[in-house]
Order: sequence, then structure tokens, then C-alpha cells
Amino acid sequence: MSVKKLERSIEQIPRVTARNLEYKPIVLTDSKGWSVRRECRNVPQVQWEILNGGTTEHYYNWIRRNIASLQRRHNKVRLFLWTGTCDFTTKVNKFIYLSDDVDEAVKKYRNLLDQIEKTVSDYNKVKITFLPIPHLSIEKWALTKGHRDSASFKEEDKKLKEIIDTENKQLRTRNQNGSTYAPNLNADLVRSRSKNGKQRYSINLNLLKDGVHPGVNISKVWGANISRCIVDQCSQNNAH
Repeated sequence: MSVKKLERSIEQIPRVTARNLEYKPIVLTDSKGWSVRRECRNVPQVQWEILNGGTTEHYYNWIRRNIASLQRRHNKVRLFLWTGTCDFTTKVNKFIYLSDDVDEAVKKYRNLLDQIEKTVSDYNKVKITFLPIPHLSIEKWALTKGHRDSASFKEEDKKLKEIIDTENKQLRTRNQNGSTYAPNLNADLVRSRSKNGKQRYSINLNLLKDGVHPGVNISKVWGANISRCIVDQCSQNNAH
């Protein structure tokens, strides 16, 4: 969306109120979660587990360590896994690069999701929802960090976008198989323009303050959409 359209949509977002929740909601994510968490304050039951630079492997290990005690403490738990941002890239000093063996990184990511699903399936009162990987821009990150040739990352951005689109399709399938769903967060980043009678679409990087972390407006929209998803799937009337 354009910034103006996004601001208008924020005004129209219905407020989600926290009802009695049957499941304890826990969001597992990396640093992009900080600003979004602030927009979910009207659902105080949500437990946020945020680690800067957190990967899917980190949260696989976290789930293995904590899943039994979480079920004992809360009886019913729903995990919302929001990773992927740090799985296909590496950070060297202050710059981000596509992983040297990105195909292997994708293979590892998928294998970790399989292991997470298997771990959760051993607990009949624990369920999981996979939130989509937001688009990001290595080029814009490099620009904001003062790289002398940020444009050299354009090809890496194209490859990364293809990976994220493909993996998000896989996540939708996993959610469908688990009788759950997640909001299409990337739809809020898409900007449409008409040129010569044809509609063109692109990612509005202006909504990401550094190419990776959501800015104020997109954080509000994502926070509202994630809150709605959480309340819907964890409430007593709708939880399965």
C-alpha cells in the first residue's frame, strides 16, 4: 500500500478486544516483533518471546525445552511462530548478505519446521500457527547502514523475494493441514500502480524503516491483524 492508503486503513481497523481465551497465545519471533508487540497491548494475554536475530533453529530448541512446562502451566497453548527473517541471510559486521549456500539454508529451514510440527504433535493440547515471513530488502538495509554500493544488492533482493514467496506458500499449506490460518501480512506491503493500462505491483519499502523492521504505520496494521488472528483462534468459541 501507499503510505496514505495505509494511514486510511489504520483509521478503519476495528479494535480487537481480548475475550476469555481457551488457549494461551505465545508469539515466537525476532526483532521485528518489538514494534508490533506495542500494537497488541489490547490483548495482554499474549506472551511475546522476542530474540534479536532469532532464527527458526533457536525457537525449535526453545519449544523443545519449554513445551512440557508450558502445557502444565497453561493447560492449552497455541504457538504463533513468526520466523524466517534471519534464516536465509547472514550478518557480517553491520551489513546483511544472502547466505552463501542459500539452497541449504532453505532445506534446513524446512527441516526445522518439520521437527517443530512433530514436537508439537506429541502434545494434544498444544497447537501451532505459522505467521508468514515478511518481505525485506538487503539493499535498503545496506543503504541505511551507509554501504558505498547498496545497489549491488539488487540481485540478492530478487533471489530473497523468490525464496520468501515460495516459503510462505509452504507455510499456508502447513496451516491448512493444521486447521489454522495466518493473516497475509505481505499484502499490506504491496503497492499497485497503473501504467499504460496495465497494473504493476511492487513492495513499498518506505513502510520498512531500514528494509527489515516495520515502520510505525505497518506495525499498527500488522499488530491489529495478528491480534485478530490470535483472539479468533484462541477464544473459547473458535478454538479447536
